[in-house]
Amino acid sequence: MHPRCNDDINATLESVLHSPELIGRLLGEGASAVLKGRDLKPDEHAALIALDFAALVRLGAHPVLAFGWFALNDPQARASMAVDPLHLAMLRGER
Repeated sequence: MHPRCNDDINATLESVLHSPELIGRLLGEGASAVLKGRDLKPDEHAALIALDFAALVRLGAHPVLAFGWFALNDPQARASMAVDPLHLAMLRGER
């Protein structure tokens, strides 16, 4: 494991990015709602809310997980990605 690995951030990112239910909440309610009650330090929480990729990696987030978080939370990034419309509707709870 990388010495800068941050288990709290990575566990949070993995749990959200691998859960259709949490992705749906993220898209519908926003990052603050999904992060509420998570075991994160204030600087970790702030970096996630601010979509500060460099800070997340500096704090020990795995770059692939940090990118996934950024891609889901940034509307411009999300709009430029190819996503199956049926899958997106499912994530939003529309199907």
